[in-house]
Amino acid sequence: MMYIESMGWLLPSLTLKIAFILIIAGVATRGKTQTAETPLKAAIANPLPTGEPIPDELWSVPLTLWNAANNSTKTITLNDYRGKVIILDFWATWCKSCITNMPRMHRLQDQFPGNIMVLPVTYEPTETVAALFARSKAAGIGQLRGTFQTILLDATLKEAFPNPNGTIPYFAVIGKDGSYKGPVTPEYLTENLIADLTMGNAAGVPRLRAAPVKPLMDWSASLGADWQKPVGYHTMFSHYMHGAGEPTGRRIDSLKGTEWQYYMNQPLLRLFGVALSSPLPRQANRRIMLVDSAVRFDDHSLRNPKYEPFAYNYCYEATYPIGAPKDAVKARMLADLNALTGVKGQLITKSMPSLIIQGNGNAKSHPAPNNEVQWLNMASVAWFLNQRYDIAVPPVLDETGFDGQIWMDDSARKGTIADVRRVLQAQGFDLVEEDRKLEMFLLTDGDSKEEIGQLSLTLTKHGYVREEGSHE
Repeated sequence: MMYIESMGWLLPSLTLKIAFILIIAGVATRGKTQTAETPLKAAIANPLPTGEPIPDELWSVPLTLWNAANNSTKTITLNDYRGKVIILDFWATWCKSCITNMPRMHRLQDQFPGNIMVLPVTYEPTETVAALFARSKAAGIGQLRGTFQTILLDATLKEAFPNPNGTIPYFAVIGKDGSYKGPVTPEYLTENLIADLTMGNAAGVPRLRAAPVKPLMDWSASLGADWQKPVGYHTMFSHYMHGAGEPTGRRIDSLKGTEWQYYMNQPLLRLFGVALSSPLPRQANRRIMLVDSAVRFDDHSLRNPKYEPFAYNYCYEATYPIGAPKDAVKARMLADLNALTGVKGQLITKSMPSLIIQGNGNAKSHPAPNNEVQWLNMASVAWFLNQRYDIAVPPVLDETGFDGQIWMDDSARKGTIADVRRVLQAQGFDLVEEDRKLEMFLLTDGDSKEEIGQLSLTLTKHGYVREEGSHE
């Protein structure tokens, strides 16, 4: 009797529970179905295939366009620019290469008035983008304030036009005929390509590939590029792989017991920096370039806007047993670079003319009230001077021990070394020329046998070169 009564209580309760669960499941199912059937969602359920027309739903989706000149926004659609070549420039405020590329894109817009429309696109909000312009008033992207516009808070275009590498910057190109021509990285978006696009010819748009998912030897073989059959653990070095972007990465295959690292289409000086575990190959005033041309290796976009990545960027990869000493892996990489590139890179110690920041400072010193200044610690001042790309600056060393902040005005940030010295002296410091023994990066021609200690060197924007030679 006890058992039957218990069952009598249990059955109605269980029935109610099941019914309640089915009701919830039905609501959830209806919700999902309604979301999936939204026309726009259906139109961009997958990335748009190259060569296909842009769906009508995407032409009319509302987009928020921000204007830097007056910090205002308005709603636009892609349809506002139909019939032109539309270039969607995907960027973010934290992406330095995106920001560096912006002036070039504006110049391209000016070169083809009425034929193209460049639309920067970011997922970031108004506050973030406006803050970038607030701190970049006089240089770089700040100079575009009067004409700069960008789409904000984007969650649609990046889904429709993704970069298979997952990196920025990149461009999505929509042709005059309203079809998607494909994603393009900055080095391919040239005046010639845009001229072709404005004429309705998209044959020159390169195919952008996803980042590799297996060693490059196997990957390049599947694409018909130059390759060699891998034998055991290996390294590979090749010239530029078109359409591959510039990804780098490291992966572990625990089943095979191997590690794999790759560097795709990277500047040679960066590869030397990786192999030497040193930033000096990328710092112009800490490298000695005893090669036929220092400028051709300089990949800094502002210091050398005519850098040729297709000629001087390379791919390198290595697979090796898990746990292999990292020093040995990098030594092998350095040996490969020195053997296969026609040049030789190494770190040396040499006495070099330097600019030494000295003094105790004067905390009571202040700039003129109407002078726009930036407050920095001394380490940042030295770093800034060492990174100047517009003038040649000897190595700058901070020997003050000062842990406070000093001000730098526009004349010091953009002027000559004499201007910097004047601002430092106004605050109780000085910039003194003295020799110091420094670690330097030395790049020589592969067959060079010159004694570095006996050479007369000249400092250029691209590094130290032979005094009698040409750095161009």
